[in-house]
Amino acid sequence: MHYAVRVRMVEAPGIPGPAYLPEAMQAVHKTEVALGGWSRWALIEPTLARCQTTAEALEACAGLPTTFKPRTRDEAVPVREPATELVQAYQKLEPEFRQSMWPRHQAMLEKAAGRIANEFLPRQAECLEMMCQHLNIQDPRVRVPVYLVTDAPRPGAFTHRHRDGFMSIVSIGGVDGSLLYEAIIHEMLHVLDVTSADQNTVLNDLRARLRAAGLGPPAAAFHDVPHTLMFVESGEVIRRCVASNHLHYGEEMGYYDTVPELAQTVRPAWTEYLDGKISRQAALDRIMDALTKGKPAGSE
Repeated sequence: MHYAVRVRMVEAPGIPGPAYLPEAMQAVHKTEVALGGWSRWALIEPTLARCQTTAEALEACAGLPTTFKPRTRDEAVPVREPATELVQAYQKLEPEFRQSMWPRHQAMLEKAAGRIANEFLPRQAECLEMMCQHLNIQDPRVRVPVYLVTDAPRPGAFTHRHRDGFMSIVSIGGVDGSLLYEAIIHEMLHVLDVTSADQNTVLNDLRARLRAAGLGPPAAAFHDVPHTLMFVESGEVIRRCVASNHLHYGEEMGYYDTVPELAQTVRPAWTEYLDGKISRQAALDRIMDALTKGKPAGSE
């Protein structure tokens, strides 16, 4: 219900819905402003995710901190009060949502969960082991719950880091077949990256190379190059481990089109490494050479 409201607020605010939906959307907007932006939903959503009803959520909100002090701001932002007001707005929406919207959403989610259980979960450990090997990451052995929702605001899948660990949200909307499995693996890779910040991983090596080349923060490449490699790695792991006919999420959902030069650089270099044609270091060399020369790897 929470994500159904968030998506409607962003993508279709004028389309009619349940009677209390407009009030709930206003509450979502007010909460986001109070928290200081969409990235701060991590202060509230892990608490909401553990609740099955608004009554449970209202009780859980009492355990939230009164305020949160961000490192980038002098003043603290409120947490408990806006979360409580949000859930109070949801209490009005809940009865009609359960009757008019939830049955269809539930059927969609159960179908997706069934596919995951049959096709992906039996290969999940192998996928994780493969990613750790490719990227030189030590498996942190942490458990990260993945919550499926029918829709979520862009990018449709994301991971929150909170005081108890991590949680991932993955939308099934518009993500067919093995693309859903890649979305899950991609979020797992974000967790692996965060938990290996002090290791000599491929992603950290790449970031060090970018800094040395003068492409550290705030250069867009410092984020985009490792992230593109994560898309390529996630897509190839699913193709090699789960579905041989898998097409990359970055290709099918348009990410590669947003960074065309990087996609032309990173994807062939990393794929050649995965195919055993070049070494891992050679793949990173090719990526960096292309970046510093201003042309895609392999171009004339």
